[in-house]
Formats: sequence, structure tokens, C-alpha cells
Amino acid sequence: MKKILLGFLILAGGIGSSKAQNHDFRAFGWGTSISQVQFGESTPLIAKVGDDELLYKDILGGYDCDVIYIYNDNNSLGSGMYIFSKNIVILSFI
Repeated sequence: MKKILLGFLILAGGIGSSKAQNHDFRAFGWGTSISQVQFGESTPLIAKVGDDELLYKDILGGYDCDVIYIYNDNNSLGSGMYIFSKNIVILSFI
């Protein structure tokens, strides 16, 4: 009986904690304002592109990447993307 109760408590705690996280892209939910992302993003801002994009640089999984936040007409976060870059060394043997 104790094992069943313990299992139930672990399951209930896991469900509760998964619902507490409301992150859609990185640490932000869809609809977040530009100023909230600028304040809350942990990496430095590289560029603000027009009124609808923010560009950051980060390292994910050991790879350099651009992090782009894209805003809709209501100035709310509507989408985001990662663009990974990899330097390629070309060796030429003559």
C-alpha cells in the first residue's frame, strides 16, 4: 500500500510540475512582448531587426547558433527559430 501511495504522489507531483511550466520557445510563452523577452533573455541582444525580430547568439549542444524571436502584428511573440552554423575546414592537397 505504501508503494502505491508513493507512486501516486510522484505521479501527481510530476503532472503538477509539468503544467507549471508555460514555455513555448526558450523561457517564454507565445504572446510575450518584445520588452519582456529583452529583459528576460539570458544572452546578450545582437540586433533588433525592424519592429518584429530580435536576434541573439547562443551555444546549444556545443554548437553556435542564432536565436531569432519573431513577433506578429500585435507585437506578441508568434514564433522563434534556431539557426545553427558550423565552420567547415576545406583542405586542399596539390
